Amino acid sequence: MDFIQVTPEQRIILNNAFYGFDDFQKRTLDLETIKTVCDISELEMPDYQMVELPFMKKKEVKEKTKAFCGSKLLFHNVGTLSDSRAFRVYKKAAKLDDPDAIAKMYNSAAKIVSPFKVHLDYEKTCVIAGSLTPQVFYMEDFDKFIEVLKKINVYFKRINLPHVVSEFSVPCYIHELVHTQLKSQKGIVDDYYDDEVLSIFMELLYAYEHKEIYTAAIMNRVNCLCRKFNLMYLYQNQDFEELAKEDPVFDEVSYLDAGKYLFSILKAFKLLDIYIGGNYSVKKEILIHMQSVLDGAKCLSEQLNYFGVNYESSLDKEVTKRLLTK
Repeated sequence: MDFIQVTPEQRIILNNAFYGFDDFQKRTLDLETIKTVCDISELEMPDYQMVELPFMKKKEVKEKTKAFCGSKLLFHNVGTLSDSRAFRVYKKAAKLDDPDAIAKMYNSAAKIVSPFKVHLDYEKTCVIAGSLTPQVFYMEDFDKFIEVLKKINVYFKRINLPHVVSEFSVPCYIHELVHTQLKSQKGIVDDYYDDEVLSIFMELLYAYEHKEIYTAAIMNRVNCLCRKFNLMYLYQNQDFEELAKEDPVFDEVSYLDAGKYLFSILKAFKLLDIYIGGNYSVKKEILIHMQSVLDGAKCLSEQLNYFGVNYESSLDKEVTKRLLTK
């Protein structure tokens, strides 16, 4: 969620209010995390090259995504809100003082649709990354803004996918669709640092079942893990000269975001390792528990803990080693 004119501390407060995260303490790189990521970076990596996959029609991307998601989980409808409609709401809301009245007006403006009906854009970004754009706004009165954010539902403008359409487009799409399921239910992802776990798990599960992209998909996440770690390490140790060479705009907010990806990837790897190594009953049980999260019945952290997926258990290089050899 991108807000203007806010401090890192205010960003945390705003994200908690909008998405329903529990209040959290900034997680730093401790010795165990540093050792684990360093060990992972020294693993023998598979010899692979990023090959250019055959072009896939956009219609086929949707069809493959629907088929995979439908075979694993049941997705609920979500709210969409266009810029033009949102702008009309904001103009009216600006004249109101009551957060309840503002939230009621906003919540009544959305169109409820299948997540597969959320507007899809193909953008000129890297070949294996997408993004989800929520419909957000800004109020000058920060305290009132917080009260409004606590009461409004999370609606979406669009899902963004890379303009190069290939087999990689499918796990990208799956990743963002899972986010629509979680972000539209405040508090279901109760830990900020778990925000990417289920989306990454589902994207990698698709890749595991489509061997032609599995190695590249796993390596993409290992590389992401190492890059986020490196940026966090430089920032945490105040090596700003070297940090500027890697990412000149990296700041406190970037540190929080990098940590979210780093710890989510480790947990997603752990969950995927359990899934792949389990029998049919274990696989089914994992999906049933993840469905309870999508249904809003259970919080994600509770279900991850059920399978022993937590911060401590995810700090295991052997998990990544096994995934790299599948």
